[in-house]
Amino acid sequence: MITRRNLLKGMGVAFLSFSAARAGLNLKTRPRLVEETRVVMGSASRITAVGSNIRVLKTAIDAAFKEMWRLEALMSTYRPDSEISMLNSQREARLGPECVEVLKKSIHFSKVTDGAFDITLRDYNNLEIDSKTARLRKSGVNVDLGAIGIGYAVDRAIDVLKNRGVKSALVDGGGEVKALGTKSRGLSWRVGIRDPFQKNRFITIINLEDASISTSGNYITPHIIDPRTGSKPQGLASATIVSTAATMADALSTAAFVLGPKAGLKVIEKTRGVEGLLMTSKGEIIESSGLQKYMV
Repeated sequence: MITRRNLLKGMGVAFLSFSAARAGLNLKTRPRLVEETRVVMGSASRITAVGSNIRVLKTAIDAAFKEMWRLEALMSTYRPDSEISMLNSQREARLGPECVEVLKKSIHFSKVTDGAFDITLRDYNNLEIDSKTARLRKSGVNVDLGAIGIGYAVDRAIDVLKNRGVKSALVDGGGEVKALGTKSRGLSWRVGIRDPFQKNRFITIINLEDASISTSGNYITPHIIDPRTGSKPQGLASATIVSTAATMADALSTAAFVLGPKAGLKVIEKTRGVEGLLMTSKGEIIESSGLQKYMV
């Protein structure tokens, strides 16, 4: 499921250590933290949970990873028995509710971005979806959920943690990051947006509380293309989206990067609940009108 862009995704944003929140807290008052890193959808995913009961935290993290693996089995194009692989090979397939939901969201993002986001990489209009079935009308058109599936899995992992009683957590799906609640004593989780021109430097630090962040760009490997033209986007070095949902942040960070500075910012500004930071290929930083509320 990790395809044309995910080599970058793990480099675009970085979770800042919990150690800063521990400073000044004694052993009796310090919250317990459990952190696990496992391979999901082809990349290292990390779940960090904070609470008073380590057993509850570990059980919840295990359940969250199992949910992400279950979704991988449904959506990965690297598994010939997945629902998406069956759709690609048979041109029509009966799908479960999760794949139907992701496909419908994908079509929505394709429409609002004028095709800059397209899971078919050719023409999303060739994909038909109803409540239980999807079909590809044109030969040579396939579905790849690499630009949205990980974000969806991160959203579902947060839901599992929440249902297990966890109130404070961070899920990093290899670049798609979502925070549940605050980190400790009202402090937000903090995520750094990397500078695409200086890998060891952050452009800025973002406060996350029940919110998500995702960054796309071509500065690691030239793997993002404009599905409308088949060419590599030129205007931006990176595009970062902050949103309430990781699914949306995942899809729109790719779309904004493809669209470029002006059109990318326009989509961000007109989409409710979305803010963004764009860095041009010349190093200019462009912020959406409401991004400041997330910045440290």
